Amino acid sequence: MTFFYRVSLVCATIVLFATSLATGVWAESPKMKMTTPIPPGIASPDKAETRLGTLNFLDVKATVEKLYDNLEFQRAVQAYLLALPAVNQLANRKAILQVGPVSPGSPSCASTDR
Repeated sequence: MTFFYRVSLVCATIVLFATSLATGVWAESPKMKMTTPIPPGIASPDKAETRLGTLNFLDVKATVEKLYDNLEFQRAVQAYLLALPAVNQLANRKAILQVGPVSPGSPSCASTDR
């Protein structure tokens, strides 16, 4: 590019920027007759700090991935916690069988191997 082309390009950009400021391109939208004001507590922020980290609601893909990873983790923890009583009961049955003889009507003799 030549020097004069660059200078003319910069001048054109400055003129466009100045005219857009003068015409109010970045001004607020006009107030309509039937506009309902937004209550102050209902608007949600663009970012939220959580124990998972910063959730950026403008970057939807990363936020959704982070939330689904957390959901999978919570489900894995729930499955582990729900399995604990069954594992504990099996360990109790095996321990009882090692201590003494099995009585004919006890639930420990039903299906546990010695």
